[in-house]
Amino acid sequence: MGEVIKIGGIFLLSAVKFAFAPGAAILAGYSFWETLGMTMSGGIFGVFLFYYFGLYVMKIMAKWKGKPFLVGNRSEPLVFNRGSRKIIKVKQNFGLIGLVVLTPVLISIPIGCVVAARFFSQNRLTLPMMATSVVFWALIITWFSTVFKMNILD
Repeated sequence: MGEVIKIGGIFLLSAVKFAFAPGAAILAGYSFWETLGMTMSGGIFGVFLFYYFGLYVMKIMAKWKGKPFLVGNRSEPLVFNRGSRKIIKVKQNFGLIGLVVLTPVLISIPIGCVVAARFFSQNRLTLPMMATSVVFWALIITWFSTVFKMNILD
């Protein structure tokens, strides 16, 4: 039972704060391939969950306000804070590619997927690109975590 909880925790960590999950799995004693499987599946699960949840919430909010859900546009001004400024800057400077690359490691899967759903849901490649980014970063971070553990901690 303890093993199931440990695997579930790594899976959920991958879905929410992906950048820490491979290191946590390697430190928990899992192999490279076990870590890769858990983090990729958890991250991809998080991408689909938060993307579709974000779309659902935005459509409900638009309906509640009595306005149509407009993809990529805002009918009312944004409330700017430090975090939203960074996300809008990434969207404006790098577009979908920048959001896809930065989401798993810097932005976090929940925030990045909601932003992608808000601004890029009309692009049919958004979800496959987000999932591919998770696979790419899972490989990179798991490899670095494995090398770090083997060379430094062991």
